[in-house]
Amino acid sequence: MMAERSSHAFAALAVILLAVVSILPTNLATPDVASSRRLLQSVEEFPPNCVCERNLSSSPFRLIPSSPSTIAGFSGYCFKIVDVGCNSTSTCCDGKQGVMKVEFDVEPSCKSSVKRVTLDRMPYGAWEFNAALGTLRVTSLNKTAKTAPGTEICLFLSNRANCTNLGALCGNCKYSIFNGGRDCCPVGILIASPLSPNIVPAFSQPPAPPASPPPPPPPSPLPPSPFPPSPSPPSPSPPPPPPPPAFPNCTCVREPEASRWSLSSTISTEPADGGLTSICVNVTTKDDCDATSGCCAFTLHKVEFEVEPTCAGTLIAATVNGLRASRTFQTRPYPAIKVTNLARPFKVNEWLQVCILMRAPCNTVAALGSNKDNSITVGLFSSPGSTPSCCPIYTAS
Repeated sequence: MMAERSSHAFAALAVILLAVVSILPTNLATPDVASSRRLLQSVEEFPPNCVCERNLSSSPFRLIPSSPSTIAGFSGYCFKIVDVGCNSTSTCCDGKQGVMKVEFDVEPSCKSSVKRVTLDRMPYGAWEFNAALGTLRVTSLNKTAKTAPGTEICLFLSNRANCTNLGALCGNCKYSIFNGGRDCCPVGILIASPLSPNIVPAFSQPPAPPASPPPPPPPSPLPPSPFPPSPSPPSPSPPPPPPPPAFPNCTCVREPEASRWSLSSTISTEPADGGLTSICVNVTTKDDCDATSGCCAFTLHKVEFEVEPTCAGTLIAATVNGLRASRTFQTRPYPAIKVTNLARPFKVNEWLQVCILMRAPCNTVAALGSNKDNSITVGLFSSPGSTPSCCPIYTAS
């Protein structure tokens, strides 16, 4: 009888355990639909589609908030790269790693809100908002281990768009800093500086003591002699003009890794007929690209140079592989020299030498380029109306 009761008890316990086990997988597999994308995305998943060292202690570089930049109609948020030291046993901490790009983990719906980016308070064109991956990339920084610290990146959000502040754009703002080889990509979180210990929030301050009664007023003095009227105060200085639109002022895929079209980092200059100077860049190809970008092998329509607007009128001609090419100098919506109507389908090992013939005073790279550092920012563009619109941005010097 005891054996029979034990058998029945064991069977009942087994039924209960099976019921519990059958419930567990369903509960564990059901996600919270109200959770945001960033809460679901672990550090190992950001930056996306990358094989690199994400451990923050492996790299010396961090991103910290800096003083904001003010432009009418925009909210500007600025961040500086700092060197805080790192784990010397890591290959990403050998003292030779620079900074090639910075990526932010952002909300895809904020794409239309980010209108411009500056680098060290100057307009900067090498950035891309990839809504499909929820990533904002600021690329082609080309900073060495010595020049990276102190580099400042500012993001400008339109006050008329749906994401008007940093919290809406990226929450706590997860970021990643890439080296030139893209095998080091430490991931961190932007943390605002804490309040000073001497600052007490208003809601926690003790109530002020009641004010003492005022003393009786003194007797009224004799009226003074009238003074001559004071001169009018000087008119306030007008606000500084906003920086020019970023290059290029259009919505396109700017990431160099998105295309197999590439640009040599070297600019060549040589004398030309008529006292002109030929300033040339070499468009080349590479073997790999981000296959998800849609821009791997687009037809090359034009090459744009970011230039000083004061150089209008100094562009005389343009050539592609020695043959005359269509060219134009535009000043609005952003200053640029365009060598257009190239109609070059992508081919492996393609090589194009694109030259612009300039006269003084803009016949040097230093005078022509807007970077103020003997370099020029260059964009390679797909045909108008192409989907997606491609414009990988490079810097040549």
